[in-house]
This record gives sequence, structure tokens and C-alpha cells, in this order.
Amino acid sequence: LKLQFLYLIAGDSASPNHVQPAAMIRAAIEAVRGLLAQWGVVVALLLVFEVALNLVIIHKVRYTEIDWRAYMDEVRPVLYDGERNYTALRGETGPLVYPAGFVWLYGALQMAVGETVRPNQYVFAGIYLAMFALVAWLYKTAGGKDLHPTVLVFLCWSKRMHSLFALRLFNDGPMMLALWGAFAAFAYRRELLGCLLFSFALANKMNALLVLPAVLLVLVVHKGPVKAVGYLALCAAFQGAVAYPFLMHDAQAYLSAAFNFSRVFKQKWSVNFKWVPCDPLPPGDETLLEDCRGVFTSKEFGLGLIALQLFILSVFAWRWVRWAGGPWRLLVGTAGPYTPRQTLLIFLTCNFVGVACGRSLHFQFYAWYFHSLPLLVFSVTRLPLPLKAALLLLIEVAWNPWKGESSTVESSLLLTACHVFLLAGLWWETAYVDERPRKVKTA
Repeated sequence: LKLQFLYLIAGDSASPNHVQPAAMIRAAIEAVRGLLAQWGVVVALLLVFEVALNLVIIHKVRYTEIDWRAYMDEVRPVLYDGERNYTALRGETGPLVYPAGFVWLYGALQMAVGETVRPNQYVFAGIYLAMFALVAWLYKTAGGKDLHPTVLVFLCWSKRMHSLFALRLFNDGPMMLALWGAFAAFAYRRELLGCLLFSFALANKMNALLVLPAVLLVLVVHKGPVKAVGYLALCAAFQGAVAYPFLMHDAQAYLSAAFNFSRVFKQKWSVNFKWVPCDPLPPGDETLLEDCRGVFTSKEFGLGLIALQLFILSVFAWRWVRWAGGPWRLLVGTAGPYTPRQTLLIFLTCNFVGVACGRSLHFQFYAWYFHSLPLLVFSVTRLPLPLKAALLLLIEVAWNPWKGESSTVESSLLLTACHVFLLAGLWWETAYVDERPRKVKTA
């Protein structure tokens, strides 16, 4: 068939026998399939597509202001007025609620690029492309030998994701780029680099804490319990260094603003739990972060989700510890090491569980786990390809508003159902269950 395809290109005179049209078509199809089976070809094609698409979005899609001006308002006093009181940093959307790394990152953007939106859109388009390249590399090297490169197409089809990076300039993009860098470093036994990248991500947004259990487990398996404590101390020191000016001024003010675990968001913008009962507040009683009272905003619901997250993680952790040789080897420091694929699955699953159990996911939080979804879904090898594609499509649909500017009860129910289905699939998947640890070190 390949020879026939070559004859087709060269012309009929080059062929000793007349080539049938059906054979020509089959040869062309086989040639295309061969190209699409090569990771380098697929990545190159998709990168070219993404560069073109991001440029079209930047130049042709109208920019609508959400948080960019607020970001600039929040960092400007630190850079030009020497402000160190964290509670005094505010924007038009309210007080600053991110850790100090956010201030230095967006302060650097303000000083190097300026406050004009268009130049910064190019920066965030670059972050988007770097994210795609890094994730594609991890899919190829640690995603498993049966993962086909065309799975990368699912990383390029999201309207929501392109909007978050190229149009909205949210800090979720840089944070997740650093976090995926940490995943790569941990997968390939570069624990020091992994801890630094994890700490950088955490210093920009505290949702990086969702993978802290995975960081702890991988450090204990790869370095032993004692050294793991030292690496965690390094992570804490990084946070202290980044926040040093604010901690010296008023540590309580900084910690209460940057790491406020009791914060409750408006249900109006909740993508996942819009279906949980909550009575709307009268217009005059609404606050920046609360628009209803009921089960959704109750402390019991929040604590219940945390308990559910810890339970699910403990169930998966039982399996992850077995991959490393069992609890005893974990305690005495002779466990593991994990393969790159095992490490990546641990981090992505841990993060997915945290996202699925989050009380309120806003549209920009899609970036927290979007790039991990194709790999997780395709790890469930029992599912036929059409069902895998349908699951990813339904998740994408649920993350886009159905009516008006926010999610609906129906879309949030759909997203919750997809989360439950994928979690069950990951647990019962034969390929996932049968992962075996490499030979462990003897005591």
C-alpha cells in the first residue's frame, strides 16, 4: 500500500501496474495513520494550530474585564508605595485573597510588560503553549505505552480553557504551569526541583494544597520519612521567604488573607454544586462572597466534603502504598521507587479528588484539572473510545454556561455525575489496579 501511495504521488507512469482508486485511498489512509501515530508529528501540528488559534482569539475576540484591573490595583501599592499591610491591598472586586507569590508575579508583569491588556495576552498565550508542550511531553513519557498521541487533541478543544488564558489572564494559568512542572520533576526523581515548583505554585494560589498528600507520599517513598520532613521544611521556608515583608509587618493579617480556609463563595458562580439547596439572600444582604444561606454555605456541608475527600484519598492511598511495597517498607524507608507513570497517576488522581470535593468551583478553576482529564479518562481502558470521548465532552459542556452567564442546576448535576463516574472507573480499572511496583531495596 505504501508503494502504491508513492506511485500515486509520482503518477501512473511510475507504476508497473494500474493502481486501483480504492487501493490508493487505503494507502493514503495508512500513510496518515502512520504520521498520526508519531508523537512528534502530532505535537508539532497541534502547536501550530494552537499558535494560530490563540492569535485569532487575541485579535478577533472581544476582551471583557473580569479580574485584570483588580490584580493590578492589588499589586501597585506594594511596588510603588511600599505597602506591607496585606489587608490594605484591594482591587475593585474586593481584598487580595492570594498568597504573596501572586504579588511578586503580577508585580513583575506590571513592571516588565505594563498594565495594558494586549501585551499581557501574548504572555498568557505563551504560558498556554508552554503548558501544552509540557503536558504533551509528560503524556508521551509517563502516560503509558498504550496511550496514543491523538489523545492530545482533547487538550485543544476547550473554549473555556482558551478563554481563561488568552482572554481572562487569571493567575490559575501560571500556577498550574508550575504545578505541572512539579509533577514532571517528581515523576523523574528530581525531588528538590519538584518541591521548589510546588512551593512556587502554592505561593500563587493555595489550591496547590490539593496535591500536598501526593507530595508527602512520594517524598516518603523516594526519600524516606526523615528526609521527607526536610523537604517539607524547605517548602515551608520558601513560603516564608516569599511572604517575608508581609509576615514581618503583620503575620496574622497576611495568613488570614492569603490562606483563608473558611471562605465561602457565592453559589451563583458555583459550577459543581449548584444543585445543593441554598435560599437566596435579599439583594441588600448579599456580600462579596455570599449570596445565599442553606446547606451549601453550612459548616457541616464544608466539613462533610473535607471528610469525603480524606476518605477517598485514604482508599486510593492504600493502593498507592501497596505499589511501593506495603506500609512496613514505607515506615522503615525501603519502599518504592514509583515508576514515572505511577507518580503521575498519584498526583493527578489526588488533584482530581480534591477538585471533585471542592465546595464551589468557579469557571477559572477548570484549569486546575483540565489537562489531567484525558490521561485519567484514557487510563480507564475498559471504557470504549466513544464513551471516553463522550465523558470528556460532557465535562466540557458542564463547564460552560447553559443559560445566562452562570451554571445551572442541571449542568452542575451533570458535572457531579461525571466526577463520580470517573472516580469509580479509576478505582475499578484493571490496568490501574494491576500496576506493580518496581523491585524494592532490601533493608
